[in-house]
Amino acid sequence: MRWFIPLEQLFMYQLKKAPPNMRLNDYVVEYKRTGNEQYLAYFLHHYEAALNIRVEKFCEHYGQLQHFQDIKQTIVAAMFTKRRCSPSYLITTRQ
Repeated sequence: MRWFIPLEQLFMYQLKKAPPNMRLNDYVVEYKRTGNEQYLAYFLHHYEAALNIRVEKFCEHYGQLQHFQDIKQTIVAAMFTKRRCSPSYLITTRQ
């Protein structure tokens, strides 16, 4: 049975204009070289379809489809943390 996932959650990283076509890893390399966060947005634009499949399988397995968006964002944050990328939209300050 396929669950309904809102389109805004499925395509939350899609850009209006198609980004330059590069290998996925090259976007991360360019971000680390230049510090330009746009390269991470380009990466997510191209990687989102594969990410959606993985997140949906995870959510179905654990019965957590209502948390699709939360799990998707957690995986993205973990990927960037693992790659030692720290885009400003992932950094939170402790008070």
